[in-house]
Amino acid sequence: MGRRSWVWNEDVATNAGIAAVAAALVAGNRGHELTGTDQLKAPNRDGLKVTSVMVADETPITAAASGYVTIGSRNRAFQLSLVTTGGKPAIRQFPGGLKIPKGVNCDCLGNASGAGAEQHTVVLNVEDPEYRGIPVSKPPVAGPNVTKIGVTMATGALVTQTISGFVDITGRTNAFTNTIRTLPDVHDLDIYLTKIGGVLAAGQGGYAIRDKGGDGQLVFPQVPTYPVYHDLEELLGGAVHCKADEPVLVGGVGSVAAALTVYMEMVLSGPSITELD
Repeated sequence: MGRRSWVWNEDVATNAGIAAVAAALVAGNRGHELTGTDQLKAPNRDGLKVTSVMVADETPITAAASGYVTIGSRNRAFQLSLVTTGGKPAIRQFPGGLKIPKGVNCDCLGNASGAGAEQHTVVLNVEDPEYRGIPVSKPPVAGPNVTKIGVTMATGALVTQTISGFVDITGRTNAFTNTIRTLPDVHDLDIYLTKIGGVLAAGQGGYAIRDKGGDGQLVFPQVPTYPVYHDLEELLGGAVHCKADEPVLVGGVGSVAAALTVYMEMVLSGPSITELD
């Protein structure tokens, strides 16, 4: 069983009250189907559970109305948490998981906020018994072939309201922009991605990590214009783990076509660490 993200993401006016937010319209790799523009449709099988919901609005709530997600009906619904005035995305955990009945429709009404059209990103993290998941493990703490780096990199250009713009995290697709050398294309170098984030522009909604097979992704919402850095070890129980010759990919979501600038912290381990000296 693996975890992947189901996403609503749109630049939409909710200042007059809660309103529907469009689904992230990536073709495939969602883990769900679509029913119209705004509605997610769960697969027609058992075993899926919501483990947490993450919410990022461009500005804090401006009316006495928080949005909500419904899983099939109002009988299985929960309110969205609110972004703080400090710009931190809201996270709500569901210990034990919230069951998603097979084949049901899922809707999202975003929080009332802003003074017009603004970015709203709502991420359901779902346990899926038919998805192997993105590998997560504890990074080594120290050793002769262990080092830590922090890099910045541009993703590819985004496609509006779509999980897109993916490039590999080694710097080989797009070079690192802070003079760190590209990681070599070798199997004996392990990469542990421990932190991801940055400062996004208005209309940009967050970062996505996709597995090397392109089967699914984890999405980490951002509050535009605020510095937000997600500690993956805290959120996932470990770092995202891959080999340098089979890297995971990083992209994003948003309502603009511009590339994202992403900051990542990694622990590197293996004999090929000497090639970085």
